Amino acid sequence: MINSTHKTEIREYATPEEQIRDNSDLILQTALKEIKEKGFFTLVLTGGQSPQKLYESLASSVYADRMPWQQTYIFWGDERCVKPNHPDSNFGMAQEKLLSKIKIPTKNIFRMAGEVRPREEAAKSYQKKIKLFFSEKKHRGISPDKIPVFDLMLLGIGKDGHIASLFPYTKSLNVKDCWVITVPPGTIAPLIPRLTLTLPIINNTNSILFMISDNLKLPMVRQIINNRNKYITRYPAALIQPRQRLFWSLG
Repeated sequence: MINSTHKTEIREYATPEEQIRDNSDLILQTALKEIKEKGFFTLVLTGGQSPQKLYESLASSVYADRMPWQQTYIFWGDERCVKPNHPDSNFGMAQEKLLSKIKIPTKNIFRMAGEVRPREEAAKSYQKKIKLFFSEKKHRGISPDKIPVFDLMLLGIGKDGHIASLFPYTKSLNVKDCWVITVPPGTIAPLIPRLTLTLPIINNTNSILFMISDNLKLPMVRQIINNRNKYITRYPAALIQPRQRLFWSLG
């Protein structure tokens, strides 16, 4: 699904601290709004270097006690096919920086099981978990086309323009009949197979927050912002069009 009616908001920051604080506030306010409206909040985490300081911020005393963790449900946009305690695990990083430091019920955490083999079964299992979660919410958070609607998704961008584990010029970008797939190693380290959400469920998210803290990526990001249609075949990030809001957080 490609949505064309979302609102794009570009936020630029003078300091890393200002960026982290504003992103933390955005997550908090979105969580409070969604819980007031429907009783729960779904947050999709990302991996890599970009979100680590943000996760530490959410675990800090400033936010940890204000975030409604009991009504917050955590998912992942992608995962490396490793054990959860492996240094390359996206879950492992989030566990270290955030989840182990906050009062969130274990049942609220839906990690991708990157260690499961065959990997195709891991992808099918995660899709089933997503489907079951939203079905138990009595269709609150499911769009008319039966695709789940996450409230807020965090995304970074690779230097090649990839998002989640959807890499440029790969068949994974054309998948329309699955929400979760396994992909071979890309061109960016670590060079290991991965699990990833696909574009149909990513773009069905209400709000997406792109977090960019690497100045070397800014020229590419501005190309996407200023002329998205020109770059949709080159950068997967240019294919991102959520249902409601797209935030570009530029540090």
